[in-house]
Amino acid sequence: MTSDPMPVVRTDRGLIAALVTAGGWASAACIVLITLIVLTQVGFNVLNSAAGVFGNGRGSMQIPAYAEFTGYLFAAGSFLAFGYAFQSHSHIRVELLVSRLSTPNQDRFGIWALFLAGVICGLFAWYLLGLVRASYRFDDTSMGLIPVPLWAPQVPLFIGMLMMTLAIARAWFVMLSTRPKPILGRLVFWVQMAFLICLFLIITSENLGTTDILKAVRNVTRESTLIWVSLGIGGCLLVFLAAGVWVAIALLVTSAIALLFFSGTQVGANLALQSWGAANSWSLAALPLFIWMGEILLRSRISEDLFEGLSPLLSRLPGGLVHVGILGSGIFAAISGSSAATAATIGKVTIPRLLERGYNEKLVIGVVAGSGTLGLLIPPSIILIVYGVATEQSISRLFAAGILPGILLMGLFMCYVGIHTTLFPAYTKQARTAEKVEWKASLRLIPIVLIIGSIFGVIYTGWASPTDAAAVGVFFSLIFAIASDRHEGRTSIAPYIEGLMGAVRTSAMIVLIYIGASFLTVSMGYTGIPRELALWINTLDLTPAQLLIALTIFFAIAGCFLDGVSIVLLTTAVMVPMVQQAGFDLIWFGIYLVIVVEMSQITPPVGFNLFVMQGLTGKDIIYLSKAALPFFMLMLLAVVLIYVFPQIVTFLPNSMN
Repeated sequence: MTSDPMPVVRTDRGLIAALVTAGGWASAACIVLITLIVLTQVGFNVLNSAAGVFGNGRGSMQIPAYAEFTGYLFAAGSFLAFGYAFQSHSHIRVELLVSRLSTPNQDRFGIWALFLAGVICGLFAWYLLGLVRASYRFDDTSMGLIPVPLWAPQVPLFIGMLMMTLAIARAWFVMLSTRPKPILGRLVFWVQMAFLICLFLIITSENLGTTDILKAVRNVTRESTLIWVSLGIGGCLLVFLAAGVWVAIALLVTSAIALLFFSGTQVGANLALQSWGAANSWSLAALPLFIWMGEILLRSRISEDLFEGLSPLLSRLPGGLVHVGILGSGIFAAISGSSAATAATIGKVTIPRLLERGYNEKLVIGVVAGSGTLGLLIPPSIILIVYGVATEQSISRLFAAGILPGILLMGLFMCYVGIHTTLFPAYTKQARTAEKVEWKASLRLIPIVLIIGSIFGVIYTGWASPTDAAAVGVFFSLIFAIASDRHEGRTSIAPYIEGLMGAVRTSAMIVLIYIGASFLTVSMGYTGIPRELALWINTLDLTPAQLLIALTIFFAIAGCFLDGVSIVLLTTAVMVPMVQQAGFDLIWFGIYLVIVVEMSQITPPVGFNLFVMQGLTGKDIIYLSKAALPFFMLMLLAVVLIYVFPQIVTFLPNSMN
């Protein structure tokens, strides 16, 4: 995976770049507004509870329709940031095939990928404009406490997608005019123009009563077997991914093809409505807030305090301060929600300190790479939020379900380190003689404990939902980070601005993939593939264990090519009916899926945590993979344990009110 979707083109100058950057700042303003609104509502919830305890009845102070307006702000902010994320090279693609080509061929693939992205985004903007016009014409209003004309919150979606289209078009023209030879450039230009016209006529013909060609194709596909239809749709997706197209764009194109050729449903209306429904999500609004919280902590002194505070507590265990990487990852995961942020932060802090103390390099790198994946599982987990929204499961119950498996993994990792260093004392012998720790350093953990306590406290006292808790976490993270930096004499606000814009870029990338996956889910529903596939699996008479083994192999292979969020969103449409048919609980399956996705984070060739470790250490992927292999096997053991003892996952969510 790479976050640079095409060969790098300077797109940060000129009027279009200024508009796109303004969209990014507008998105940042939306995130700040969401935080302020949610914090105000949490304050009201606390006062209401206090009134219930000390007064005659529970208070009723509430911001009218605050969840509804939070969803509108999140949708607007996400779409306005799409172009900014493109300009910052934040959208991701699969680079396995394209990266092996020569530079001129990479440029040619880049031109075509940009062209396809521009066409799809342009059509997307057109369909969103149609949605806005329809909402205005029919005077559609929201069903909340405060009736809101729906065209008003839908306008930013159109503006954001239009700005992204303009940014892509500008980058495409720059690449076309500078990379190929002039004659080839003109030829490619006119071929792409012809392709654009044909594609536009085919897609827009659905609104005019579908062409005879489409009717003939649909008649053929209706008679096709499930296998051929599935292979056709899956093949399209693989081709686009292998060609270096963004994951989100590949999902959108594949979904459109599925609707065009395998059903008689309109593409435009479904895309516009589904994108509006997917983005206008109060639950998903927690996503940028948790990412922002992780960005704040990544750039503050608190991440360094974590190492110094844990050292006195763990130095006497077998393995010594290596355990700081494990427990530190678990703690930081509980306040960041991101695997990449956890691996980067803990790696940056612990690897140099442990190597200076003489610990074995391979052991240290393996511990940080493996433990960094805990950011996906231990709540507040970004990927659990995405899974919960995609499968309509309670995010609070998913958070609760992830706690014990996260502790289990930390325990397995620490047991391995203790046993390994006991059997091979040379790994830590030099280091143990050099360790000097001060117990008073443990006081540095107080801010981190308070941040974690604030997040889980407001959730499990009933004062806040996970979205509300994300805002509380941002608030306390800012307070403690600013206090810590001022104590160190650092007064610049630049790191906090950079953290906010980093949250804008990452959130936009994830939301665009989520919209593409939601559209694919709708397309799969129209084709009937998930239902038929579930019935077909049922005819195989697989035991739950056999099905789980097959799924584990599938997800492990998929993890070699896709990031965790993409895996979850790509497979939800097909896998959920299948696992429900097999009798698996969706909360349990969500935790299982996240653990398997964790395994993929340290699996070559595109394990994301391996790339993070490569950036921190300069080691090659093969060396890093070997270092992380024991932790891959321990995660596999954890999958077996939660299957044999499902109560590890289900006990806490079943204990919730």
